[in-house]
Amino acid sequence: MEILSEIFQSGCNSKKVRLNYNNILTKFGPELEVLNFIAINDLRKSDITLLPEAILRMRNNEVKITPGFDGQYGSVRIFTD
Repeated sequence: MEILSEIFQSGCNSKKVRLNYNNILTKFGPELEVLNFIAINDLRKSDITLLPEAILRMRNNEVKITPGFDGQYGSVRIFTD
């Protein structure tokens, strides 16, 4: 859901994110399968154009990780501004 949240620039609990998340699970299967094993070419068949690129960057560890500190959570960004 966090990946979709970043793609859509919307909160994780937004209707758009939840709807697309459920559609992905229905179309491709469990979340871990999508994140780790579903072929990128298959993900291109989804209605979300940035999803394959986001998953590919996650798999290749091409993300920006900002560590947390003093009780603050860190963050992971897939795309830069």
